[in-house]
Amino acid sequence: MRGVDPRLAERYHRLGYWENQTFCNYLERNIERWPDRLAVIDSTRRVTWREMGERVERTAAGLLHLGVQAGDTVAVQIPNRVEFFYLRFALQRIGARALTLAADLREGDLAPALRAAGCWVVVTPLEYRGFNYFGMFHRLREHVPTLKQIVLVDDGESMAVPSISQWIERADITDLAAVGPGIGPNEVDLLMLTSGTTGMPKLCGRTANVFAYRARTMNERIGLTAEDRLLSLAPITQGIGQLFGLACFMVSGATLVLLERFAPEEALRAIEREEVTVAAGVPTHALRMMACGHVGEVDLRRLRLFVLGAAGCPPAKQRELERTLGCATLNYYGMAEIGIPAIPFANDPPSIRHETSGRILPGMEVKFVDEDGSAMAPGECGEVLVRGPGVSMGYLGDNEGNDRLFDAEGWGHTGDLGYLDRDNILHVVGRKKDIIIRGGLNIVPREIEDLIASHPSVRQVAVIGLPDPELGERACVVAALRPGHRLALNELVDFLRTHEISTYKLPERLEIVDELPVTAIGKIDRRNLR
Repeated sequence: MRGVDPRLAERYHRLGYWENQTFCNYLERNIERWPDRLAVIDSTRRVTWREMGERVERTAAGLLHLGVQAGDTVAVQIPNRVEFFYLRFALQRIGARALTLAADLREGDLAPALRAAGCWVVVTPLEYRGFNYFGMFHRLREHVPTLKQIVLVDDGESMAVPSISQWIERADITDLAAVGPGIGPNEVDLLMLTSGTTGMPKLCGRTANVFAYRARTMNERIGLTAEDRLLSLAPITQGIGQLFGLACFMVSGATLVLLERFAPEEALRAIEREEVTVAAGVPTHALRMMACGHVGEVDLRRLRLFVLGAAGCPPAKQRELERTLGCATLNYYGMAEIGIPAIPFANDPPSIRHETSGRILPGMEVKFVDEDGSAMAPGECGEVLVRGPGVSMGYLGDNEGNDRLFDAEGWGHTGDLGYLDRDNILHVVGRKKDIIIRGGLNIVPREIEDLIASHPSVRQVAVIGLPDPELGERACVVAALRPGHRLALNELVDFLRTHEISTYKLPERLEIVDELPVTAIGKIDRRNLR
């Protein structure tokens, strides 16, 4: 795994970008300040900071009794439940790290990840959404020689299997007195399975310093404090879900609200019931909530901000969201590997919150290069390169991947195209690999998507390139429509012509679908679409 240049690390420490606090330190601080305040509200339980601290200690004792040692990596495939925190902080407490896995991953993706991380323990529910996870991991032991032990989230006593619930009830914490300081803030305490910049699954490493920096800067930009109630909608094992569903609420001390399974109506009801002030998720979450027939029946007056990440959300849809939900929205840009270089402020005008990625964060650096790696002139569009205290440690056991991701000076290649305007505001126009090349001319899908999203019949849209023997590629629009609406290709083309775009950018195929396919965290799955 890639390290950080010592000179850069020294600067990040000296300037205060890295506070040298682990998430166990943040937990101790929150217990001391607000012992009886609610820390987490999930779909079935309400837990205070004091209760969380006690259950983390008992979970740590259970892990020790099981044989987990400092330096081990434990796989975690848990839906949005409070037990995730007991386990995550307990592992850090005893010096082990977590490999977090999305709930919808199956044997084909899990086996290589477990082998690469050397996991001998996995923690999972017995069953979730009708799928038997215990049975899956039992079968996986034949293909992953290191995998020896399955721990259940729920009570596994009748199956003679250890579980977090048993540890919380009975574990003896006496042995914890002899445990060392745990994983330090500059050591990798988290591995997360990502698609990487090449689309192939990779294990991306983070430290507490990196993750806390991301959370602290996000909290500063959106105004998140201990007085807020934060609804995090994405899976807690993945990027945006971990940022808001772990780091942001821990660093701020806010009360976290989780839904075990996202459903638009239940999300709206939770905002009303729990008096949520800030919600965070991918654009798909917000758009489905806006389209829910019950949106006018709930009281959303406490909600002041909806933060959208992991994918772009067209400005027209953000304006519609603000009208429907009665709160501000902002769309930030980032990647698991390179972090978040810029974030709009919650009080920025809509032209910044909706149409840009905001101003560069303190400590983060960006530059833009052409295909040959030469720097672009100020204001010119090129590939976005990022460096700074929010950048990850790269990939585990993948030197070639790290060499593609980072150059010798520590600049991370995003694979995205963008530019900085004269006000130091970042504009990201799309992925390099998503560019459609029609007859030698480039079409940026996001430009066309943002225009189509303003069509009154369109609920969700993606523009992809399809192979063409004559022109190389042609632009295809895939759209989900509002209930009762119809749309033909000629109507769509006429609509786009009113925006005076170049003729070669006009789509030549239209596919209407009920729903666009999405990835585990809710991003539009363009590979599947193609």
